Amino acid sequence: NDLNNYLKNSIECELKNISKNSISIQGNLDSKIMIITNIPSPEEDKEGKVLVDENYDLFINILSSINLSLNDLCIAPIVPWKTPGERDLKEDEIELLIPLVEKQIEIIKPKILILLGADPIKYLLKKDEGILSLRGNFIEYKNDKINIICLPILAPDFLIRRPEYKRETWNDLLMFLEKIKELNLLWQKVFQSS
Repeated sequence: NDLNNYLKNSIECELKNISKNSISIQGNLDSKIMIITNIPSPEEDKEGKVLVDENYDLFINILSSINLSLNDLCIAPIVPWKTPGERDLKEDEIELLIPLVEKQIEIIKPKILILLGADPIKYLLKKDEGILSLRGNFIEYKNDKINIICLPILAPDFLIRRPEYKRETWNDLLMFLEKIKELNLLWQKVFQSS
């Protein structure tokens, strides 16, 4: 709550000024699974939600394919506001905003991070490789306070444009499910503090 209030009331940023909504973390905050999504799209900004319309529908279908729902995890955008023309973040925006999502991760303390799209890889892991080369592998996210395994997965909007990658995404979901079982995070289909 303090972090959300800080976002809404204490940060001055061009992105905040051009956005209709600040998109905050959603879902089950007690979950040990956290999903970080791309920079919000204009549609997401309009609705004030992470993932909307057909992207939301596809994501729900992806989760249900491994018997999960939004209630089983928490989800946050890499930054809370859209960018003009859906451009990349500038250096000063990275310095200002990425520490906020890092703080969210520290507060939630997930056991697994799902990086849903290319932006979390670029800005959170600070890797230049594209998601197509990194997906299908667990990657480590760490700083001086936390160390978490991450799994990059193709974002719903990418899969809508490139449906031929659905098989790869299914394989990634199976890896995700195996890791959940390995870490003993799954019982009665609900993620809770372990």
